[in-house]
Amino acid sequence: MQNYIHTIQGNYLGFISGNNLFSRDGEYLGWLEGQIVWDKKGNYRGNLQNLSGHYYILRPTFSINPIPRVPHVYPVSPIAPTPAPNVLPIMVPLGYEDGFKERS
Repeated sequence: MQNYIHTIQGNYLGFISGNNLFSRDGEYLGWLEGQIVWDKKGNYRGNLQNLSGHYYILRPTFSINPIPRVPHVYPVSPIAPTPAPNVLPIMVPLGYEDGFKERS
């Protein structure tokens, strides 16, 4: 499975290769267990969701996060694909936030 991931602002965050999440530059960011996304330190980041044909990592804001997991061994980074174009920002479903918030 290889999917492009965007932030809710529409910016290209990175891609999924196998069950691993990488930045646009091929840096390891975390892994997936089904639709659940964990960062490289083992912290819950949200759920992979397809909205309007694009993939996002959204975290529920009104629930308790799962207990952190033991971090995985960092996989060998694949060759990063050509970055996906940015997309239009989305309206976040009520009760969710971006799992990988951009810093201002």
